[in-house]
Amino acid sequence: MRIPTAIRTTGLCALVLALGLTLASATPSYAVSDSGPYTVFADQSGRCLDVFNWDTSDSAAIVQWECTWAMNQRWFLRGGLHGTAYAFTIRSAHTNKCLQAGPPVSPIVQRTCDGNNAWQLWLLGSSRRWSSAYSFVFYGSTSPACLVQPGMNNGDRWVLGWCNGSSGDTMFRLMNAGFLQ
Repeated sequence: MRIPTAIRTTGLCALVLALGLTLASATPSYAVSDSGPYTVFADQSGRCLDVFNWDTSDSAAIVQWECTWAMNQRWFLRGGLHGTAYAFTIRSAHTNKCLQAGPPVSPIVQRTCDGNNAWQLWLLGSSRRWSSAYSFVFYGSTSPACLVQPGMNNGDRWVLGWCNGSSGDTMFRLMNAGFLQ
């Protein structure tokens, strides 16, 4: 049985609207393409997300460092539907490993990627202040937990912390070949 185009289009629009309303509480953003690599630039410190000391091991520290645009500061975002949310893994271009969270206020590390591991899934929250700024919201938490910076210096470790939508939340800009995305 062939479904008329008008009904298919209406049904698809309704599905997209329902999915959008379901995901609205996480404030995800789909402006970022499923590509890269990106340099992840923190607005507050002016520093970049970095695999410390070019370490290739599981549990390597993820720190902020002056932006050098080197491969240990380049990241791929790969998205997919997980339950009702469009979640991303954040994979290092240098090690091919993913950012992995732990309990709140624990440091973020890199681990071998497993696309079904909730500890490695992130949502992109959009900024109310800038259209090109995002927060990384941890997918696996029942409370809003975000990737946050504990300080402003080179070598400060990134941690999983509480996000509340305020101007104090860490906001990131994604740069691809030196251009804001």
